Amino acid sequence: MGSVCKRIRFFILETKCNRIGQVKVDGYQIFDTVRSKSGGGGGILLGLSNEGFPNPIVICQGEENIEILVIEIRIGYLPVRLFCAYGPQEGSEHSLPFYQRLEEEVESAIDADCGIICLLYTSPSPRDLSTSRMPSSA
Repeated sequence: MGSVCKRIRFFILETKCNRIGQVKVDGYQIFDTVRSKSGGGGGILLGLSNEGFPNPIVICQGEENIEILVIEIRIGYLPVRLFCAYGPQEGSEHSLPFYQRLEEEVESAIDADCGIICLLYTSPSPRDLSTSRMPSSA
């Protein structure tokens, strides 16, 4: 299983790209999405070795203000869905639609008997930014 995991290579959050298709890496298939299809700010990306995963399937490539990228591959006979997702700040207007969509995608993977590998990042909440959880003696 170790050699299979090496073939995935990378997930990237916050690419700073404002258009799909800007990142190119020799020897890799690049799948990406941007935060706002209408032209604004960063995105997420997943790179797969050309040699390791023939015929990956794009299941979800995000939508307006929902950064979820889901690619299905096969590891041996097992279908596996790779999730790369960047969640909005807690309490933002985009928070509930994001988590609803993520839940739909996870349920779809389970219904399809797929394994799941997920990189999920959520923006810190205002509470996390205003107070430290570390004790003062740390």
